[in-house]
Amino acid sequence: MDTEKPESNQGFLVFDVGQSIAGVGTNANKFFYGFVIARKIDIRFVLDDPKASLFKCRVTGSDELVITEPAWDYNFLKLRDSIAAVAPQAMVDALNDSHEKYYEGTLGPKEERFNAHYALKFPGVSGLNASMIFEKAGADEWCELSIIAVKYEDKRVNPDGNKANKHPVSDYYACYTVARADMKSKKRGKHQEAEEISDVAAQLKAPGLSGNN
Repeated sequence: MDTEKPESNQGFLVFDVGQSIAGVGTNANKFFYGFVIARKIDIRFVLDDPKASLFKCRVTGSDELVITEPAWDYNFLKLRDSIAAVAPQAMVDALNDSHEKYYEGTLGPKEERFNAHYALKFPGVSGLNASMIFEKAGADEWCELSIIAVKYEDKRVNPDGNKANKHPVSDYYACYTVARADMKSKKRGKHQEAEEISDVAAQLKAPGLSGNN
């Protein structure tokens, strides 16, 4: 992984977040160096099977993570007819053949073929760790997963949208956080009690208004 150029990692956006990751448990008073890895995902896989653990990341070595996610593109796996309506016939024929082999298990059980596993190597790093910052990491060192949704409206993408019937587009990303145990952590500063204000005052304060003007 190139931690200096987030875009240079074959679809995995790797961000060096510095010493900003809060520890947990016995490390609750510390901040660690580390990385956040963002990966664009198709949320429809989750909607189809909400109980399945489809997007996962674990520490498999001092300098390596393995990310597991659905191997197929959702449209090519689930929307065959929509693809066939617009794709060249030769491609449709090949897709049909691929589907037949996949669902019949000709080249192996489809349960085993459903997921892809990507090993991410971090040159120069020797202490990737999840349990210092994620209470549910367990012995397998699973990384914490956050799903973020980026919503936008763009008539170039969605020309049928209008004021009466808007169809905003949402892109979803799986974000995995991992710490570095090979770099010295720092202790958190002394806790400061926040000034209590009413809900209305908080709402006025948000846009930059204040009751002290």
